[in-house]
Amino acid sequence: MRRNAFASLQENEINNSIASINSQVPTMNTIQKPMSALDFIPSAVPKKKRDRKWERENKDQVATYRGITPEVRQSIILLAEKLNVSTDDVARAFLENGIGLYQSGQIVLNPYPKAQRMTLFPSEKRSKGKENNGWLQEAVQISKQNGKRKKKQDQKNWEYRVSYRIPPAVKESIKTIAERHTVPIGEVVLYFFQHAFAAYQTGKLVLSPQPKNSGNTLY
Repeated sequence: MRRNAFASLQENEINNSIASINSQVPTMNTIQKPMSALDFIPSAVPKKKRDRKWERENKDQVATYRGITPEVRQSIILLAEKLNVSTDDVARAFLENGIGLYQSGQIVLNPYPKAQRMTLFPSEKRSKGKENNGWLQEAVQISKQNGKRKKKQDQKNWEYRVSYRIPPAVKESIKTIAERHTVPIGEVVLYFFQHAFAAYQTGKLVLSPQPKNSGNTLY
């Protein structure tokens, strides 16, 4: 029988074609599983911790006050956002306003007896104060679904804390006023905050932000 000179070449081409086809067919190990709905949900990004280096190095300029209600705290935040300034600026402006009015006799503190100390907010008066402070309800609209569902509703106001960057002179003035009337420092701060809010709402207190490199500032 006459030998086909191209038989070997044709056989090699066939083998190469088969190998190419096999390489394109996914094996059991390479078959991808169908994606589920969970695959389309982005993974949670770890929350970056706040750098508190400034607070540690400038403790004398950081003031922490107790008894400031969440409503008042949120009002300061909203007002700061409206003016494009920091919450520290708003808190400082309100405190300096209160100190100035107190020193000029335009604000008079009348503490009530409470155990061994005095208070600016006796329980029987506080409920009436809420009715008169319409500015607070108008200025603040806090959602009931703000992540605080687990917080006890009967939590005392004294358990709330806020911290602001306040100049040492302002801190010392607030402390002196509180000691003079034998009332908690937080109550003096809350009283000045509420008075300043009312004055701002009626136009008696005007805050005029000034531009700076980033955002605005009241100072």
